[in-house]
Amino acid sequence: MPYGTVKEVKGNTAVVTMERQDMCGDCHACEMISGKKACTLTCQTHVECKPGDEVEVNITTDYFLKATYLIYGIPLVGFLGGMVIGIVLSHVVQPAFGEILIAGCMLLGTALGLFYIKKKDKKKAYQKFLPHIIGKKEEIE
Repeated sequence: MPYGTVKEVKGNTAVVTMERQDMCGDCHACEMISGKKACTLTCQTHVECKPGDEVEVNITTDYFLKATYLIYGIPLVGFLGGMVIGIVLSHVVQPAFGEILIAGCMLLGTALGLFYIKKKDKKKAYQKFLPHIIGKKEEIE
């Protein structure tokens, strides 16, 4: 199981920083975002922890894959839906503005997909996809 360091605790969630894991494969997104081989996760916790504690994090593969499909799939559906709507509208509007209209609809579809994810996240609909803190490192060893 991966270990991380608690940076912040908010109620029953904790922000944990951890080094890049084997399950990340060839992703390297953490390096592109922060320039380091570390990522920051929001985790559910029922363990009493404070900033600076080393904790063991359980990342369920099924939930990880479902969350990945949601975070990439919903904007992709918006992108493709916007493309189809843009193509249909470009035949109705003057063809000279067709490509601009298609690109605008694709961006709008993607933005609507991201807005949908953000709205559901505020309602804590994706709470079940969060990793869980199992315990403190010193208690487990």
